[in-house]
This record gives sequence, C-alpha cells and structure tokens, in this order.
Amino acid sequence: MSEALFLKRVFLADAATCAACAVLLLAGAGALSPLLGLPYPLLFWAGAALVPVAALFAFIGTRQQPPVALAVIGILGNMLWVIESVITIETVAGITMLGIGFVAAQATAVAALAALETWGLKRLSGARVAA
Repeated sequence: MSEALFLKRVFLADAATCAACAVLLLAGAGALSPLLGLPYPLLFWAGAALVPVAALFAFIGTRQQPPVALAVIGILGNMLWVIESVITIETVAGITMLGIGFVAAQATAVAALAALETWGLKRLSGARVAA
C-alpha cells in the first residue's frame, strides 16, 4: 500500500468515527448525561465540535495527496482531544464509572488514530524526500 493511500484511509476512518460519535452525542446527550455523569452541554457541544472535524478529516482522506499542513492540524487536534479527555475525567464532579470508561475508551481510540496518522505522515514525508 502506498504511503498516501495509507494516510488517506486512516483519515477516512477517523472521519467516520468522528461522524458516528457526533451523531451519538448530538442525538443522545440527554439520555447519556445521567448515565455517564457528564453535563448535557458538554456532551452536546462535544458532538457539535466533531461535525467540522469529521468534514476536515474526510477532506484530507479524499485528496489525491493528503495536504500535509491540514494533516498536522488534524493530528494536533486529536492530541488535544486526548488531553481534554483526561482533564474531563479528572475534573468533572459526579462522573460515573461508565462515564470514565466512555471517555477513556474514546480517548484511547483517538490516540491510536493520531499515532497511525503520525506514522503515515512520516512515511509520506520520507517517501517525498526519497523521490
């Protein structure tokens, strides 16, 4: 698999997971809030924030050559999401064990995607230098 194709596929997977999580949080914030012990506005607005992120990742994943600057912005955004997730677990009063598991699971998935995107971007950059 080419370096560009790998990176594009990872960003498309990230776009799909962002879109799915956005739908879950936007549509289900009311039902999830008491189960997770997380405030409704936090869940709703996190879902709303994922909509443009999903669009950005879909854009990156559908380009012939993934734009390096946008890929870096996406990776940094994912890293920020992971940091914010840890802060959420540590600071939200009343978060339930299910809420901790939910936030930790999505943070782990986001960290894995960021690692794959970073690896793919390094491979792509190395291929461009070698060419």
